[in-house]
Amino acid sequence: DKHRFDRGQHPSSWLRKLDANMGKMFKIYLCGDKIYSCSTCRTHLAKHDQIVSKAFQGRHGRAFLFSNVVNITLGLKEDRNLITGLHTVADVYCNCCQSILGWKYVEAFEDSQKYKEGKCIIEKAKMTFDAGKHDLLPPVRDT
Repeated sequence: DKHRFDRGQHPSSWLRKLDANMGKMFKIYLCGDKIYSCSTCRTHLAKHDQIVSKAFQGRHGRAFLFSNVVNITLGLKEDRNLITGLHTVADVYCNCCQSILGWKYVEAFEDSQKYKEGKCIIEKAKMTFDAGKHDLLPPVRDT
């Protein structure tokens, strides 16, 4: 089956397989004056008003919980025993550079944690914040 991936594979190899079968991948550019981007390649990830909480802990330090994140690829779902209990999560990777950014909560098993489902944790060290105005479309590049 052409879309089957090995558990140990890095998502960049998944993207190459998917790209060969599905065509060109497009980036979403966010408008506004407070944008979070990938710290490696500056691809837009989320708007400031999509932050649910800044009081989260990632693998490598502080992290933010976002209600919506764009330009990401999800890894395989797995159960993890986190500080707040057992959750089903999927690692989150930048669509452009494939850097690991954090994880997405797929399922929470405790009622008090259900609010996290469908939301993403992005580690503070893996993103940059730009308070400039983003009203114009980026220049078009032929690749």
